[in-house]
Amino acid sequence: MVKSEGSGGSGASCVGFVACGASWRAADKVNGWAGRGPTRCARLPRRWSARPPSWRRCCVMVGQESTRVDDRVHSTPAPVSSGDGEVAATPDTPPITRHTFSFHGCRCSYLACLPDSPPHSPTSSLPPATPVVCVHGFGAGAFHWKKNLPALAAAGHAAYALDLLGFGDSDMPQPGALAPDGRFRVAYTFEVWGAQIRRFVERVVMPVAGVSQVALVANSIGCLAALQAAHSERAERKPVAPVIAAVTCINPSLRMLHVKKRSWLNGIVAPAMIRLLAYRPFATRFFALLRRPRVLRRILCTAYAVSNRDGDAAAAAVVTEQLVEEVRRPALRPGALDVFLAFTAYDHGPLAEELIAEMAANTATAPPPRVCILWSERDPWERFHLGHATFATLPGVSRFVRLPGLGHCPQDQAPEVVNPLLLELLRELPAPLPPPSSA
Repeated sequence: MVKSEGSGGSGASCVGFVACGASWRAADKVNGWAGRGPTRCARLPRRWSARPPSWRRCCVMVGQESTRVDDRVHSTPAPVSSGDGEVAATPDTPPITRHTFSFHGCRCSYLACLPDSPPHSPTSSLPPATPVVCVHGFGAGAFHWKKNLPALAAAGHAAYALDLLGFGDSDMPQPGALAPDGRFRVAYTFEVWGAQIRRFVERVVMPVAGVSQVALVANSIGCLAALQAAHSERAERKPVAPVIAAVTCINPSLRMLHVKKRSWLNGIVAPAMIRLLAYRPFATRFFALLRRPRVLRRILCTAYAVSNRDGDAAAAAVVTEQLVEEVRRPALRPGALDVFLAFTAYDHGPLAEELIAEMAANTATAPPPRVCILWSERDPWERFHLGHATFATLPGVSRFVRLPGLGHCPQDQAPEVVNPLLLELLRELPAPLPPPSSA
């Protein structure tokens, strides 16, 4: 969850691995901080192994025996840790488990939180529900949705959170390297992440969904990956209806350092910053600074719009030691620096407003997804007034919702606010139909 302000994100410069957007100014403030934070980790009950075989187990075994490397899904579930402030499994709360699938031969990780019985089954008391796939921001991971998945599953939705390629527990292949299956060269772009989301939906979610549609929920730069997935699905003009029926964007990245948006000053500063980070010794030391626990905590406090003062109860409740470690751990993996640098230099590609407008304009080929925007009033990186001016009246945006008093990652900061909104938006979707093959 670090933000590359250099290009992929917005703002005035380029920071590292935390919610999707710090700035050089933030890094200057934390320069010199050091320290090590203890890790506290509690385990969710291992309810999975205690239960008889169910549709949960089926959902992660789809394609396991396939000979195509892209179709492999690994079915060994692992219970997910529940840190401070997170919702552990209870008799009324479905457990969260971790699994992997293969994208062009790269191992990609995801979390699953599923109802006790699928809403489309004869034994379910719930109406058919649209599956939900959650997509994190830059430098974060699937862990950023652990406070949301149980609420979605309790309402009958099969809920997933995906680690994008290069983040979380997913593989971090070298940028420009040939993918293991030899079909494409690795790039950390929205086009690649959009393709990963589509492959995940097609190979993991839909075979067991029992319905013909899925909804995406995303935060920060994850919103562009989700919108790109919906856009590319419609651009292919297949004879069947698109699967992605809705995209809910939470504080989508404005990409203010994109080549199309740079001011004359940023047109000078941004390329200079990119060249500076391309100098490996500097980049290595800068990235090492960002990974320090106290530095990460300070950046997270900025992201969540809370005080960084020691003893501040409000900050301690949301920026926990567990959260800091969850952000820090992937940044310590081999390859994390290369992912960071690749995204820092990414100053082209799609813009969220362009993707939404194009899908809204091309209704002749396929109906656009229902796009809803949730925007935090105190987001320090994606400013509310800019987001409102860009998206509130944009054709293709169904609803624009203001979130008072919250920062860049409200789904983690205030799930009691975000979860009811997500469920409300999901209820407004047309009732999902059975897939064509089972109609």
